Amino acid sequence: MQVRATVSASEMQEAARLSRPRRFWLRFFAANWYATALCVIALGAGINALIHHEQVKWDVMGMLLAIGGGFIGFSWYRWNAALAKAAQNASARSGTLSLDADGVRTQLASGTSTFLPWSTYSKWTEGTSVFLLTGNDGATVVPIDDGNRDAIRSLLTSNIS
Repeated sequence: MQVRATVSASEMQEAARLSRPRRFWLRFFAANWYATALCVIALGAGINALIHHEQVKWDVMGMLLAIGGGFIGFSWYRWNAALAKAAQNASARSGTLSLDADGVRTQLASGTSTFLPWSTYSKWTEGTSVFLLTGNDGATVVPIDDGNRDAIRSLLTSNIS
């Protein structure tokens, strides 16, 4: 079964969302520890002032939260920009993607072809616009077009446990 191999930026973002580990957000905020610590300290100081019936310095607390939120937002923007660039690079060299009875065949625009048997994939996940096949050799993103969702789902169900 032939499917299109080009993946848009939104499809790549959905594939990244599907492949996130369970503790993604914990790791994301830990990687941005300086901004997270700034926000937690500002919120802690505000809560402490409220508990002890003291005057809360809303302007300082708001500025610290805005700075911390800005750093976290910038990091999130960079992460999404990296995904969009990866999608653009992948679509520039993509060719055809074929789901066969024995595995996944990919032929790039340069003429290079690759084959991965179904046994290399350990699981698959269905999103709204992509199927994500994961295994020991990495991940494969299979875009969903109108009308082929059920056929791809049945093929994946029968070949990947």
